[in-house]
Amino acid sequence: MKLSPSQKTTIYADVIILVLCLIGVFNFLNKSNLPVNIVNREDLNLVQVKDTTHDSFLDDDIIKSIDGYDLQTKEEIETFLDGIPINSQVSASVLRNNKTLTINFLTTSFYSLFYSI
Repeated sequence: MKLSPSQKTTIYADVIILVLCLIGVFNFLNKSNLPVNIVNREDLNLVQVKDTTHDSFLDDDIIKSIDGYDLQTKEEIETFLDGIPINSQVSASVLRNNKTLTINFLTTSFYSLFYSI
């Protein structure tokens, strides 16, 4: 069966779209996150502990930097973590009771399995 030039173009376009979709799904499933929730309040990145098994962070800790990068907003933290794989060890500089602490932790998956489905 011989394909016309327009049919070939359509097949090439379909293949390109399929590859782009697969890349998007891969990036979606590999988006990393902190093991805690971040809430922006009064220009501070406040921590809200979402997992009681994680004992390094406490509620109302203020994240000042991650891996030495000063991050001012929740969006900046999220964008920074986009470049870090899930289960990577990173360190955060945290202000707690007017003292600066360094907390080491593993990144988690941004999206839950339920959300992914």
